[in-house]
Amino acid sequence: MANKHTLFFVLFLLYLLLLFFLLFSNDLGFRYTRYPYQDKLIHFGAFFLGQLLVLLTGKVKGVIRSFVYIVFLLLPVISEIVQEILPNRVQDYTDMLAGYLGILTCLGFWFGFKLIRKYFFLKER
Repeated sequence: MANKHTLFFVLFLLYLLLLFFLLFSNDLGFRYTRYPYQDKLIHFGAFFLGQLLVLLTGKVKGVIRSFVYIVFLLLPVISEIVQEILPNRVQDYTDMLAGYLGILTCLGFWFGFKLIRKYFFLKER
């Protein structure tokens, strides 16, 4: 079981590196004009997926995993601070809100499904 958790932790680390790359890339040519609130949906989905990877890694044990998870939890705030400093980037606190909403939504679905599975799909003993 530890191998599965380690695999998901490595995937989470790679995903975190991708998020940092996208954060510090000054201009990738993306324009959020196709749909209204498209950037908010991207922030929501990015942090939803990141939180899902955290949950799939199992219990957060150890100093390194705890530190990495804390960095992930602070990433919406960090990203808005960095976007204020970088040229050609726009700081928007609703992006931060969308990121935290993605994390909370993922946690809600995860623990909601666990409760449903525990109380409604009990095996006969």
